[in-house]
Amino acid sequence: MMHSIKIGLYIFVTTFGLLTFAETMPLLELNNILESTEKPNYPGSEISVDVDEQGNLLGIIYGGKNEASHKKQTFDLQTLNSHNGAILEADHSALVLLGSHVDKTLGGTVRLRHIYNGILGTYHHCPAQLRKTEQGQWALFPEGTNSPITSATLVVYSIGIRDIRGLHCR
Repeated sequence: MMHSIKIGLYIFVTTFGLLTFAETMPLLELNNILESTEKPNYPGSEISVDVDEQGNLLGIIYGGKNEASHKKQTFDLQTLNSHNGAILEADHSALVLLGSHVDKTLGGTVRLRHIYNGILGTYHHCPAQLRKTEQGQWALFPEGTNSPITSATLVVYSIGIRDIRGLHCR
């Protein structure tokens, strides 16, 4: 399966009940490939950030690049920072974004956890920093780097996700 990570800032205003907030374009676009063929096997998805009118982080949005491929889910900061995190792919919690005291103005440390071996129940983690760039846009920075990531590819094999290319997983 093939997924890529894209960072940018397109802002439009969305209203839910009495709350109005701005929403940014994708933070991380994910593409999936099958390890055996290196070919895509379903449409990719993306992780976006919800921000308010001042650019403060409200939460994470995850879903397909279009509604037909994958319904979008919204996770607030409380969920992201919880013990279970934002469960992006529910089957065996195959893909989970976990925050560690992520702050609405400063960001913080996040880990993209993925199932490595579904038979043994082992997971790998890809640590990153969620913070603003010098231009004031929210971005993901892989652990130990000062450059935001622009793409990632999930390498899927028969019993899990072998790797997420573009992130430093362990």
